[in-house]
Amino acid sequence: MTPAQPVVSVNNDFTQIKLPNGIELSVPNSGLETKLLEFLKQASNKSGEFNLDEISFGATNAILGPSSSEQLQNVAKIMKAYPTARIAINALVAKAANRASGLRLSRSRANSVLGELARHGVDKSRMVVRVYADNRTTRPSGLEESQREGQRISLTVTRR
Repeated sequence: MTPAQPVVSVNNDFTQIKLPNGIELSVPNSGLETKLLEFLKQASNKSGEFNLDEISFGATNAILGPSSSEQLQNVAKIMKAYPTARIAINALVAKAANRASGLRLSRSRANSVLGELARHGVDKSRMVVRVYADNRTTRPSGLEESQREGQRISLTVTRR
């Protein structure tokens, strides 16, 4: 059985969305939450990757910054509204003086995101952590400098 489609109304820079389970969210029009919802309601077997664009960490640790809270709460609400969805939390290691420490830090950051989503009610069995190296020579221009330097975390929907 497919869940009901979200109800959407647009107001300036934010969209009011009513999820299939009745929860209402106010999310940025072009933010991760809007893109994730559009993807989840499509009938397709393809996976989709979405950058967590409001996530921040301390410069050398895995402690989530205050700006991370709202977006992760919204993602958790979306995940709860789509109970069959599964995600991979991807940590990008783009640039690190010491590759091993960069990998450890990236894994710790992805695990912090997983822990926060679990704290908001997403079952850990629906999430996995992946750490990978980015060998591209250019970074997407829309990312903050800290994200271009290796702090990027993204979600891949692996199952709808």
